[in-house]
Parts: sequence; structure tokens; C-alpha cells
Amino acid sequence: MAPRFGEEPAKTLDKTPCRVILDLRQVFRIESVGVRHLVEAHTRVAVGSRLEIQAADPCVRMVLEIAGVGYGGAGSTLGVG
Repeated sequence: MAPRFGEEPAKTLDKTPCRVILDLRQVFRIESVGVRHLVEAHTRVAVGSRLEIQAADPCVRMVLEIAGVGYGGAGSTLGVG
């Protein structure tokens, strides 16, 4: 899963404008590889584009915040770009 996850959003994020929504409602833990791909996607977002992470589990949100990929709060989305 990780290689596909890393490639597909990256292709979309290079285009402007775009909106990528990652639905993490069923993700209850995240490994370092997943965090790395999210951080890379976060830094790759083109001007005028938006990366959103929807409804992540509280533990996943905490990891994303520590990794520098902020989160908008419970039940909200992360907006970047």
C-alpha cells in the first residue's frame, strides 16, 4: 500500500489547483512510512492546491501534529496549501 499511496497523491499534488482528500476514518495507527508519505505530500502541495485529512483517530492526529502536519481538530479537516 505505501508505494501506491506515496505515488498517487504526489501526481495530483503537482497539478494546480487541486484538492486531495485523504479519508483516515478507518486508520487507528500510523507507521513511520505512512507519516513520511503524509509529510512529503504536505510539503509538495502546489500553490493554490489543498491537502485535506478527514476525521483521523485521536492517536493518528497526535502523531501528525508531532510530525508537523497540523490538524484542524476533532471531526475537522487538515487544510494545507
